[in-house]
Amino acid sequence: MRRSHLLALCLCFLLVACGGNAPADGDARAADAAVATQPAATATIAPTPTIRPTATATAKPPTATTTRPRPTPTATLAPTVAPTPVAPRVALTSTVAEATGRCRVGLPAGFVAAATPPDTWSSSDRFISVSLAVPEGTTNPTLAEVTARGVAGVQSRLTEYQEEPQVRGAGTQRVDFTGRSGDKRAWGSLYVRQFGLDFCQLTVIATAGTTALLDPLTETMTGSLAAVNPRPAPVAYLALGDSYAAGVGAADPATGGYAPRFVAAINDGGVPPIGVKNLAIPGATSADFFGDWASAGKAGKSPLADAVRALEAGGITLVTIEIGGNDILRLLKPGQPCAEAAIEGEPCLAAMREALRTMTAPNLPLILGAIVEAAQPGTRILILNYPNAFSTGRETVAETRTDRAIGELNGLIAGNVRELDARAAARGVTVTPVDLAPLFAGQAGKLTHILDQTPDIHPTDAGYIAIAEALLRAYKK
Repeated sequence: MRRSHLLALCLCFLLVACGGNAPADGDARAADAAVATQPAATATIAPTPTIRPTATATAKPPTATTTRPRPTPTATLAPTVAPTPVAPRVALTSTVAEATGRCRVGLPAGFVAAATPPDTWSSSDRFISVSLAVPEGTTNPTLAEVTARGVAGVQSRLTEYQEEPQVRGAGTQRVDFTGRSGDKRAWGSLYVRQFGLDFCQLTVIATAGTTALLDPLTETMTGSLAAVNPRPAPVAYLALGDSYAAGVGAADPATGGYAPRFVAAINDGGVPPIGVKNLAIPGATSADFFGDWASAGKAGKSPLADAVRALEAGGITLVTIEIGGNDILRLLKPGQPCAEAAIEGEPCLAAMREALRTMTAPNLPLILGAIVEAAQPGTRILILNYPNAFSTGRETVAETRTDRAIGELNGLIAGNVRELDARAAARGVTVTPVDLAPLFAGQAGKLTHILDQTPDIHPTDAGYIAIAEALLRAYKK
């Protein structure tokens, strides 16, 4: 086959492949002639481009920053499924105490006692210092006052001091800061923890040059901070009720329930620190709380008898009580009239109303009346009602049913508070209602565990914070 025919055939295949039509015989011959007569193309060599010199950027001085310095992360390709980050752990190899021996903390390897200031330990490279102190000063200071004095001490050691928003917990306060130590950039944390009437203060400062991540180090050490034989705060707050008062549902009920959060907020408010005695019983109904009171009175074994004895012993000036919710919520358990889908039926609502009529209505005035009579003059009693843990804003039948039942329960509680008001005033006792229902209305999905994989009516940490804040507002009225 001639070269011209071969080229024409290739052209046909290209046209077909690109969606065109194959040329007719005449067109093919014309193409052959064109190929035969077309002069060969000469390749033109492109001129080599001139390489221009690259402009060198003038280095600018670093901009001052008020944020805590962090290592620059290395860019990596994001995995299809992001792994769960694991916080680095710092091993503590020794425990040290400050001069009085009243506070102690764990230290990682390589830290040795520094010459100055006292009760200070430095890392082996001298870039990190740890100071431990027992704050002294006024009698029975508040956590806020102790923290303010600690901040003043840090400010005396650093120039250009700036701090981030302070973080408060139950009996703790942390201040993260930046500044300069001599000619070096510095950053760190001040952590104060309250133990009864005593405080321990930990200060961690790092300077430029360290390669250590300060936050994991600080968090590990603050977790080991402890007081030796602290003086207990006088118990002046009595918490009574059911699982809500006990803090069930909080990550740590001992510190995350509303009672410890409430007392911590009070202790931050400029008054001498007080302790809390929590006699709450998870799952208790009003009948459980009343117990054998009718026959044995304060000599009996009922939770009400325990509360009355605690009040009559003196020293209690603040009481919170929340009782009656389980009178109807117990009906949600398996085998009960409101279990699972049965909550949407009329028999469920009827059973709840019957429980309110036969259990809550007769027990509640006797319980609250006994507490008012046992309280010392000057005592403040905060009586909480109940939020609807089903109030997620979805307007389901279950939400509507429980709204009606919880509303009727809260109506009983409000009526008893009104009836107690004059009786309490005659004894020099103040009774204050605390309305929780509006706080959770439409927000129960965020403030309780009701939408968890295993639904639970108890508050989350966020829910207990909301309750503690409501108590604090009522307390300050």
